[in-house]
Amino acid sequence: ESTSGSMDGGGGPPEPSEGMRKRNLSASWKLSQTLLGEGEEDEPPILEELGINFSHIVSKTRAVLWPRRSKLDQEVIDDSDFAGPLIFCFALAAVLLLKGKVQFSYIYVVFVTGLLALWAVLNLMSMKGIDIYRTASVLGYCLLPIVLLAALSLPLDLTGAWGALFVPLTVFWCSNAAALFFVIILQADDQRWLLLYPVMLFYTGFALITIF
Repeated sequence: ESTSGSMDGGGGPPEPSEGMRKRNLSASWKLSQTLLGEGEEDEPPILEELGINFSHIVSKTRAVLWPRRSKLDQEVIDDSDFAGPLIFCFALAAVLLLKGKVQFSYIYVVFVTGLLALWAVLNLMSMKGIDIYRTASVLGYCLLPIVLLAALSLPLDLTGAWGALFVPLTVFWCSNAAALFFVIILQADDQRWLLLYPVMLFYTGFALITIF
């Protein structure tokens, strides 16, 4: 019985001591403070060093959902981060994966090809010019309505009447938001509708990937 009792008592893993719990909590607290930039006064947050600004991501996302010039901050427009675009690209691929379509390579090829073409066109149309990083950031953020279209394609068949309604609306939504960003960056207010055409071609490619 004593042998059985000793085996029962020592069979489970040892519980962590109180000191170990405090050290684990302290390490977790320091990590969260460092990520948020609330640690040492002269120590910048890790997310800021990586170029990830959640307030800018939220502001750009809202600007895409409801594109209005009065709601756009110049600091947010000048921030050419890739966190939001990467999230939306992976979200689009994940939603399409739910439909049984593995489209990671198509999304990558269409985005890179369209990015290079649009970057060249934008610099030819404006004397001010734009760098490729900011171009990629704008195009990636304005991909959000395409992600919503892909999610809508799960319960609905967009190859029929529903597609004739939602696909042009979504492409125009994306293109209008992106053109607004580019107009502000390039200071080309008189060329907004001219900029809209090549941008619409870019998002039409993603709409076709979503539908077929």
